[in-house]
Amino acid sequence: MTSITRRALALVALGLASLPAACGKGDPAGKGGGASGAGGATTFVYARGKESPTLDPAEATDGESALVLVNVYDTLVRFKYGSSAVEPALAVAWEAAADRLSMTFTLRDGVRFHDGSPLDAAAVAVNFERQRDLKHKFHFTEPGMPPERYPYWGDMFGFVARTTAVDVRTVRFEFSEPMPPFFLSLLAMFTNSIVSPKALEQGAAYVKRHPVGTGAFVWGGRENEEITLTANPSWWGGKPAIDRLVFVVVPELKNAYARLESGQVDGVDNLASKDVPRAKANPKVKVHEVATGLSVCYLAMNNDRKPFDDVRVRQAVALAVDKPRLAAIAYEGLATPIATLVPPGVEGHAGLPDRARDVKEARRLLEEAKAVGTKVTLRYMGNPRPYAPDPGAIAAQLRDDLRDAGLEVELRKDEWASHLQALQNGDHELGILGWTPDVPDPDNYLYVLLDKEGAVPPANNVSFYRSEKFHALVAAARRSYDAGERRRLYADAQKVAFDDAPMVPLVAMPRVAATSAAVEGFVLDPVSSPRFAWTSKPAKAK
Repeated sequence: MTSITRRALALVALGLASLPAACGKGDPAGKGGGASGAGGATTFVYARGKESPTLDPAEATDGESALVLVNVYDTLVRFKYGSSAVEPALAVAWEAAADRLSMTFTLRDGVRFHDGSPLDAAAVAVNFERQRDLKHKFHFTEPGMPPERYPYWGDMFGFVARTTAVDVRTVRFEFSEPMPPFFLSLLAMFTNSIVSPKALEQGAAYVKRHPVGTGAFVWGGRENEEITLTANPSWWGGKPAIDRLVFVVVPELKNAYARLESGQVDGVDNLASKDVPRAKANPKVKVHEVATGLSVCYLAMNNDRKPFDDVRVRQAVALAVDKPRLAAIAYEGLATPIATLVPPGVEGHAGLPDRARDVKEARRLLEEAKAVGTKVTLRYMGNPRPYAPDPGAIAAQLRDDLRDAGLEVELRKDEWASHLQALQNGDHELGILGWTPDVPDPDNYLYVLLDKEGAVPPANNVSFYRSEKFHALVAAARRSYDAGERRRLYADAQKVAFDDAPMVPLVAMPRVAATSAAVEGFVLDPVSSPRFAWTSKPAKAK
């Protein structure tokens, strides 16, 4: 079992652990995978809920894609295994300018991509420039999708003015305004994985389905929904202890857990809430948890669509939802109701008292807005997510809660990729979605999910909330290096969002995974998708 301390979260959230004043140096302190275990080649099979929509890091926004990306690619810096602190990866040293308008990185020597080409500064620079420059030849977009930007780049890296190769081993970022205190943590995100320029030359379709990086595992192929990765014997961190890593799709959590108990798979990406006690009591199973509740589930209301353009309707929805009952029934008591997107355990969480359920007041607001009896559609994903182990049960209760207040709610179950696309493009009235942070900082919840700059398709702000007051607060917090000021600004921003009710934060959910008890070295990272470079198991284990 692994967890992250409140102190560690606070340090990263305020930029104290992740942003050295001058530079960071050194190797990742003995984190290499080492040789394969005795007894011959090993295969590790990991069950997950759904296929990856894309394997182009610049395009990816979801955990199913990130699960593959973090094992095939490296980033300039990375989160320490089992931690939210930042350590060297492809870069071994970095230095920030005194005015914070640039930062220079020195690359690790001798690293090669899986296709044999060398990692150099030009390769790193092109990966960032293709995201920044809308006219770059490698700025790939989907047919029919808005071509303006990649979602994460637009939401998090608007301050990056240019990335250049100073020499073969030196990369420099230049900023249009002082970089935020959590810049290094942003660079550790999967979306900034470094793709081989040779692969980029093959075009969008190739990059989306055939990842070529420098990471611990090499792309081995896909058959239907099964993906195989093989150990990279030349990885700079040391050859992984498992030879083959296989991701299989098992949509039903109960079936995935049954396969784990029977030995058909070595690990499962999630557990049904009701199976957690059973798994903990089974000596053949090891449960892994991040217990600080970093994953959040929320009900998005499209503020561009009637009747949710009316704050009274949104407040009525917030009053109608019975969060304690939802946590007790749909989550078997493992989730915690939340009033704000920033969950307890993350520095900057504002302890706002939540609305008590009040159906009578909710109906009064709907009547005042002339919205009683309005028919609306609630879209939800058909597969489990870390923040929603049983999406159907969540959707059913939300439907019933809102009907009690006077809204006529119809449910629509979507396949995961189409669900995500629909909400990001604004093709919804109500939608269930969630967030597992890429950086344990209030910014990664508030700026990404609620700021007006993120309300552009394909959006992460799927509520399409555009408050100028909220924007001013989070923008100021991004620029501040004063811990107390940042806490105050984020607390004020959370109060503004609470009053405007652009969405309904529902619950914070501890992240849970499980493996065979014979497996060693598996850690459920607090902010990264599972990485298997340091996982091992006996060759005979199934």
